[in-house]
Amino acid sequence: MDILKNRINENKISHNTCVVHLRVGDILDLDYFAATFNKIQDKYYNNNPNDNDEWNFDEPNYYYYLYSKSYYVDKIEKLKKLGINKIIIIAGSHVDCGNYKYSTFYINKIKRLFENNGFTVELRLGSHPDSDIMLVYNSNYFIGSKGGYSKILEEIVLENDNTVL
Repeated sequence: MDILKNRINENKISHNTCVVHLRVGDILDLDYFAATFNKIQDKYYNNNPNDNDEWNFDEPNYYYYLYSKSYYVDKIEKLKKLGINKIIIIAGSHVDCGNYKYSTFYINKIKRLFENNGFTVELRLGSHPDSDIMLVYNSNYFIGSKGGYSKILEEIVLENDNTVL
């Protein structure tokens, strides 16, 4: 936190902006997880309010890492009430997956959902993780995904007395 505080002027963003982290890359594009466009669509349109399904260690489960459309619709309503009108989506992969077709598909689903609800959306994909950490540190609002990196980002936002939605 001291390092972040000393570099606070880097990656400044406006008060009416929310940073959204999406977990993609390995959990969607490695063969181990056996993702398909249809499976991702099914998860996206699964409006089961229980988006906190636990990891099943008996089989690869990318579903654990993806939130459905209803999760983001709830966040969109909260953002509108706060007067937020811009979204910065951050995502990347810590391993080389070769082809990122499923990640691209999912990112675009979320991007279009925000755009269709009146938000301006900026994609910031494949940036250095430290740069994304600095961006999130400077954000007033943050929506995370599942996974350890996103939890670290949430802790940084909260430590800086900002809002995790």
